[in-house]
Amino acid sequence: MVELTGIAGVGKTALVRALLTRRPGASVRCEEHDVAEAIVARAGRALDAAAHTGTADAVLVVDELHRIGAVEAGRVATALALLRQGRGACVFVARDTSLLGTGVVAARLHVDGLEEPDARALWSRLEDVWGVAPKSAFAPALAHSRGAPLALRREFAQARTRNAWQLATLAPDERRVLAALAVLRVPATLAALAVLVGRRAVEPAVLELVRRQLVDAILDGRFEVHDVVRVAALAVVTTEERRVLERRAAAILDDEDPAAVAWEEQDGAALAVPDRLDRLREALRHLCAGGQGERAVERLDAVVETIVSCGQGGEGLAMLARLEAAGVAGAAHDLVRFRLLERLGRVVEARAAFEAAAAVLGARLDRGTLVAGARLLVEAGELDAAEVLLTPVVDGIGAEPRALALAALAELAAWRGEFEQARHRLAAANVAARRATGRPVQIALLAARAAVAGLDGRARAAVSGGAEAMASAAALAAGRLIEAEQGFAALAADARQRGALLVALGAELGRCRALVARGRAGEASQRALSLVAAAGERGLGVLVAEGHLVLALAEVAQSRPAAARELLEGVASACAAAAGTRNEAVRVGAMLVSTPLPPGEAVSAAQRSGSVAELALALADAAGAYLKLGAPVEAACAAERALEEGVRSGCDLALARALVLQAALERDAGRAEDALARALDALAVARAAGLGVERFVAAFVCARLARELDEDDGAAALEAARDGAWATLGSEARAFGTSRLAELGLLCERRFRTVDAEGRSRFFETHADAALGAAARSLFLDGKHETIVRVGRVAVALSRRSLLKQLLYFFARAPGVTFDKEQIVTAVWHAPYDPSRHDAALFTSVMRVRRLLGVEGVEWLRAVDGGYRFCPPHDFVFVEKLSG
Repeated sequence: MVELTGIAGVGKTALVRALLTRRPGASVRCEEHDVAEAIVARAGRALDAAAHTGTADAVLVVDELHRIGAVEAGRVATALALLRQGRGACVFVARDTSLLGTGVVAARLHVDGLEEPDARALWSRLEDVWGVAPKSAFAPALAHSRGAPLALRREFAQARTRNAWQLATLAPDERRVLAALAVLRVPATLAALAVLVGRRAVEPAVLELVRRQLVDAILDGRFEVHDVVRVAALAVVTTEERRVLERRAAAILDDEDPAAVAWEEQDGAALAVPDRLDRLREALRHLCAGGQGERAVERLDAVVETIVSCGQGGEGLAMLARLEAAGVAGAAHDLVRFRLLERLGRVVEARAAFEAAAAVLGARLDRGTLVAGARLLVEAGELDAAEVLLTPVVDGIGAEPRALALAALAELAAWRGEFEQARHRLAAANVAARRATGRPVQIALLAARAAVAGLDGRARAAVSGGAEAMASAAALAAGRLIEAEQGFAALAADARQRGALLVALGAELGRCRALVARGRAGEASQRALSLVAAAGERGLGVLVAEGHLVLALAEVAQSRPAAARELLEGVASACAAAAGTRNEAVRVGAMLVSTPLPPGEAVSAAQRSGSVAELALALADAAGAYLKLGAPVEAACAAERALEEGVRSGCDLALARALVLQAALERDAGRAEDALARALDALAVARAAGLGVERFVAAFVCARLARELDEDDGAAALEAARDGAWATLGSEARAFGTSRLAELGLLCERRFRTVDAEGRSRFFETHADAALGAAARSLFLDGKHETIVRVGRVAVALSRRSLLKQLLYFFARAPGVTFDKEQIVTAVWHAPYDPSRHDAALFTSVMRVRRLLGVEGVEWLRAVDGGYRFCPPHDFVFVEKLSG
């Protein structure tokens, strides 16, 4: 981005024109009363016309930036920086004051007057074309002009022709041509100038003006005047003469004007205005200046739909601003303003325009406008006021307005949740539409059918937030929760600013759903309660039911199933609830009483759903289930994946659960310090997200681990945090938190550990729990009673066989693992391995352990690759006493 500044007449426009002859691109000009949206739209049209929209090195020039002021200039620069990122340079041309501000990163280039050598070169070129000037004229000319090209040309003309810039000395034809160019403000051919001044031959006058340096000849055969000359020329034109010129200029530019001239003046052929909307904008300006404000309003009214439908709403707003600046006012202007703002979704401003027009016209307000105004009230959530406007239209005559009103009433009934009445009104609208031929009726019927169907299916699907709403809903469905929350928040803020209450409420409810999915159910509940109150005040039954569903989901997330069931039952039986909302309430209620899926099936189902957040939660829950089943390896893998997907989706609930589970795994592996670090991370996530149950669980684990590490000061603070979290929980949430601790093996004193045939460990507080089912096992090694049990019968007592007991326990702790002789001797004999001393003893001890195990001993304790491996039967369990 480049900001090019300099005083008037220094040659900025000529410089960028020269640039565009060497680089692909386009140029647009700012006008008084322009808004940023208009200039951005104008730039897009110019690049499209030049076929440079996607060209990486295309240059976009925004000229005369000083005309719109610093605020709009900054908005233009910001918008174009986003749109043109990576697709070429933007050059902003303005007077000598910087307008872009410090927030816009741009290279700033200031253009000064020509240095003496360059000024002398320009002087010599002028002499080559127009004849030699007095030799003594250059030095004072350079001093007076300070090197500014326009001023230097003026000095040259006056050196050759006395009073060359004194407009009073011009011939009548020359004054008319100069006035015509000043009024036009755009480059024009001789043919266009002839139409404006009412003369067939204007070439001599134009050439004289060019010789006097009052008019510039452009390479494409057109002529223009500089702003400095324009101001001076208009100052000497009479009011009546200017009005005639303005009206003729409007006729040349307006495609629909019956007085439009021959083909060479059309489509910008005679003027440098090839774009249709640019010609219309200029035509409106000329009509206003020519005293034809009503005609300007009519022309804008005729093209409002076209302007909006092709995405040029900003240009339409600029045209409105120009009419208002020209003093055009009245009911007709208010109606045009209403139509444009209503189509652009600017509800508050559109309502003001509608009320201004209604105050003047009263009963004379046409019924189509009444329907449009009623639709605006519906969008603002004022259903009763909208119905008041629509009722007389339905009762009046005319098939088209009746059909439009019935379609609007159908949408109104749907927002109230009166779906039977909505379908009845749609049917009546269809009957009325058969006698109407206008396309607006068909469009309105299609929109009404879609709205009623969408509202009956799911309220948020009918939120008319455009691409932003669809993108946020897609992000929520895919489980990208942070993206969804931010998108819905931005959409809600924009809608409230515009006064579009329905869009705002729908977006806020979408944001609440994202918050619930992230685990921030407390915040979601507070927001949903205020939304339900706002929707209830306006009779928006669909949104009230949707809000109650969100509140129920928040209760589920906070482990309060009883409160959730009560809300879900109310939503499922509510007449005003959308069908999709009722179905979801039934489905969630069924889930509360259903048996959870096995961990593998739950993860597969989440993967099929396509939601990253659902997958993160399923993985976290699966990790807990694996740990409960005694599969620490699978639990660790699932927890790691849950963390990855939780970070991707922004699901704080999955993050907190996965971190606590990793803390449990680290503790089982004897790495208490690592376990405490994980638990503290989980506590931080739970606190930030407002997760009550997870905060208690994490604080409990942190406090226990701190005690185990003898960190008394830290343990005391963590125990206080644990007790505080416990105090905030209800009875159901307390039960859920306690069960979570028990499932993770974090609640008990962990006095016993069991190891199965696959090496999976579990921890128990009592021996009875650890030895559950031992009577049915073909091999059970009881570390508490120091016995080998076979199918419920004690086969061998180990209490007096100390060395053999230690050797057997060593192998039982790691079934399936191969140990070499050095590892075995170091662990059992607690001495460095010496083959001469230990080989015979180890061989003898292994033989004796095999005899203790029974006839299968050789098969269970195998000699492999210079070492030994314990391969017990599949139902083997070893109970090891850890403490107490």
